[in-house]
Amino acid sequence: MPINPIEHVLARMTGRNITRGWGAVAAIARKLMNDMLHEQYRQRLSDLRFLPLFNAVVDHEDHVRTRSKLRNIEFGAPLLSFTNASLSDSRAQLTFPIVAGEYLQRSPLAENLLTSFIIDESMGFTLVMAIELRLVTGEVDHRGRVTLDLREASSFSCNLAGAAEHVNERIAAAIEKEFADLPQHRGQFELGMLDFSGYTALTPTHFRILTQAAPGAKTLGADNYGDGAVLAFIQLQANDHEGELPEHDFPYLIPDDRNSDGSEKYSATMVVDKSMLKHVTDDRLDVLASLLFSTSHKFAEKERHEPHDLAVFGTIDAVPALYSIRSKSATMLAGEKQQFTLVDQQGAEVRATNWFARSRQSRLAIGDGKIDGNGLYQAVGLPDIGHHSLTILITAEIKKDSQMHRATTQLVVHFEHEQVSPQIGVFAARTPMVLSAALQADEINWSLLGEQHGQLDRAQGKRVTFIAEKPASRRQLSVQRVQAKGQQQRMSTLVMLNGLQSLAIEPARTTGLEAGQSVSLRERDPAFLAGAQRRWRLIGPGQLEGRNYTAPSGNERGTSVVVCEAVNNGVVLAAGYSLLAFGEPLLAEEGRWHELRYHKVTVPGGDANESYGELINHGLQPLHVAVEIEPLPVDGKYYRLSEDERASIGLYFEGSKQRLVALNDDNPSGGIEQDDLHRWGTRNVPNRFQPAYPVSIEAREENVTRRVLYLHCGDEADVDVTLYSGFRVDVGGTETSLKFDSQIVVRPKAAPVRDQSDYYLTPVRVEGGGDNPDPNRPIDPEMPDDPAFDFHLKTIDYWVFRLKDGSFETAEFIKRSSIYPVHQSMIRWESEHHNETMFSFTGSIFRDRFSKEEEKWMNLEVKIVFDERLQKLMGGRKELDTDVLLERFVEGAFVITNHRVPDFSYKAPGELDRDTLSEGFYVLLRDHQGNPHYLYFKHEAPLYSSPRNYIDYFIL
Repeated sequence: MPINPIEHVLARMTGRNITRGWGAVAAIARKLMNDMLHEQYRQRLSDLRFLPLFNAVVDHEDHVRTRSKLRNIEFGAPLLSFTNASLSDSRAQLTFPIVAGEYLQRSPLAENLLTSFIIDESMGFTLVMAIELRLVTGEVDHRGRVTLDLREASSFSCNLAGAAEHVNERIAAAIEKEFADLPQHRGQFELGMLDFSGYTALTPTHFRILTQAAPGAKTLGADNYGDGAVLAFIQLQANDHEGELPEHDFPYLIPDDRNSDGSEKYSATMVVDKSMLKHVTDDRLDVLASLLFSTSHKFAEKERHEPHDLAVFGTIDAVPALYSIRSKSATMLAGEKQQFTLVDQQGAEVRATNWFARSRQSRLAIGDGKIDGNGLYQAVGLPDIGHHSLTILITAEIKKDSQMHRATTQLVVHFEHEQVSPQIGVFAARTPMVLSAALQADEINWSLLGEQHGQLDRAQGKRVTFIAEKPASRRQLSVQRVQAKGQQQRMSTLVMLNGLQSLAIEPARTTGLEAGQSVSLRERDPAFLAGAQRRWRLIGPGQLEGRNYTAPSGNERGTSVVVCEAVNNGVVLAAGYSLLAFGEPLLAEEGRWHELRYHKVTVPGGDANESYGELINHGLQPLHVAVEIEPLPVDGKYYRLSEDERASIGLYFEGSKQRLVALNDDNPSGGIEQDDLHRWGTRNVPNRFQPAYPVSIEAREENVTRRVLYLHCGDEADVDVTLYSGFRVDVGGTETSLKFDSQIVVRPKAAPVRDQSDYYLTPVRVEGGGDNPDPNRPIDPEMPDDPAFDFHLKTIDYWVFRLKDGSFETAEFIKRSSIYPVHQSMIRWESEHHNETMFSFTGSIFRDRFSKEEEKWMNLEVKIVFDERLQKLMGGRKELDTDVLLERFVEGAFVITNHRVPDFSYKAPGELDRDTLSEGFYVLLRDHQGNPHYLYFKHEAPLYSSPRNYIDYFIL
């Protein structure tokens, strides 16, 4: 039964304005946000933008100096929830599952005080934080991006230490500190966009972000717990100012109706203010078209209603990727094989050109496994896996229409499938112990083995809690064995202590015992309480004869405990214990490199043996910088840098030793923004603009790490800057190219100054007959006629504006003053007589391959663009619905279309739209290098001809 059906939503909107002075309000549901976060998480694994593995030693600050050691903690795809949303800000809660890693807890004052376990995603460990959604606007693409930045997150919490909250707090604080130092491209996620690059009344210009919990979603245990929406309160061009923010009773705009298959019927709603509806033409809502998403999703309208404001309900549907990879499972065991298949958008199998496999953790190529030309993957074997789990990226390439397409998927290879947490747990009996298991089973059953010293809070589930009985807290030592059973079974051994153990047993801990193997045990200090009787006993499988322990035969696995007690007159004066692990396969940990053979940084294609380069200082042109690193072999083995080490490679200023900022890689037009405080930065992927030097990156040997960074600069011209490269070593510290005397010098240079000799403006007659107009034709005073126009009254000319030494990438109409608004068209009558009907008006054509209009170009459904005011002035004449003649269009050129008609009546000055269009317009074009070209176009004519027939331009 829906809590918030569409009828309820419409009833709350009936007869009242809910936009509160904003032009529109958009609401986007949590599920979509989480789908996009998961997609970005997956994409980042393949381009070195993943979150770093977390390694730390955390001090518990207790009397026995206990420390938790966390190794290779890996975070999964984040999930957004709105339990803390309040409609007064843009806060939300973000949860990362902890999917892999190792946890070890011990004290230097007690050799056998130890808790350890291997982490698996199914164990339910999480990292939770509060985040605030932000608005970031691109300077070139004019898109307002809704982002969340992990560097600004707060209120971190985790559950790695189970019920020991003071330990969880310290671990969470250590992770928070690590996240605060993340580079932007690894710490920032993008949830959606509004495109500001339009000129109509319904084009967004600005928006405010708030978050809202769904009805009932803050109640723990509710079916929709944590559900909610991101709200964007949108200012449109037709709005004079921002609106007011909503009160607490603002309606939740996304209905929770379901389809017949149980899926959500709606995932997004757009409400347009009633006063804006007069600007709607042909039911087209430009603000809807402006709603974009960073991944392959688009808004699909389901239905419209007008209870007062216009409400458009719909879904955000995923657009299938051009190519994707299928497999039976996302996990496998070391040594196993699995088939991967490349499919197209229709799901049909296609043959890949190439297949690749790469391990995130492995420093040896063998850890990648092998994949053949048909997509059959063979995981590394148990002896060589070197890690408890490996994240493998499977990539397929396919060449189609001379273009190489790539698809990537993720696979986890396990050393073992079945795990229990903790395998060994040593703790104070007064503290509950949380147990988790990763077993191949739909349901996991838990039970206490042997003498019971407490109880479990439940008998089934992936996570249970053991609560010790009160007598256990009074004994010096108690041991409880707990069994988790699915298709297989695993055992956890819990040792409850009441203070430090003064009677030390050696060895304190033994691992890797094989079936039937024996260990001799002894007291470290036999003189301690020498008069007391010794009582040795075994808790768990195996045999104890005197002081000799023998591991059980067969396939049993687990940890037994041998306890030694010093007893006098039946009173236990002291106790000690030894932990003996048997039947567990021993992991041969992978080695690592120790020293580097070389570490160098170069400018490919640059001067001075590729140690010097130049780039334009407007912030958009990229300069390729190559970093090469080769470690020395260790015992004859060539270890490469890990993926985390590769991902951390960056550039540093030679003077200050400060690292250059990492710029946002998600914006294809991105670089250094004009108002950015940082004037130097790097991207990991190229932007759309031509690099400073044409380069081809050569393939290198397998043991050589090669990384290409894309340097951007917005700093002062002609001032050299010296840079070097460095990276973060997994075991701590930083390696730099300065150690090998390798650095580069980069000189920013100013953008070239242009004059009219750098451009072509060529008129082409495309409709109406006659020759192409000739602005440079010789004028004969005896014959002032213009043959291109005099006998051709209704024509269309394309005025093609090109750069002689390049092409234009972007086009933006800009304001010429604060008085007149931006306009895209201009008009001119033959004369200013009140009975004049000879009339000219302009449109424009430009192909921006990264704009929201690109789909129309791909489908050959392109129209000439006219100013919205012209539509009103001319009453929707059919000439304003004109297809682009693609065979006359020139890629990389800005085209002004001049349309001449003989039958449009003169309109006198004095009306704002008419006066605005009577002026020329201003355009900012950016060329292939990102250089800006500020230009003014207007109707202008040579001597003895009508001004309305010709277009001229001026450089600003």
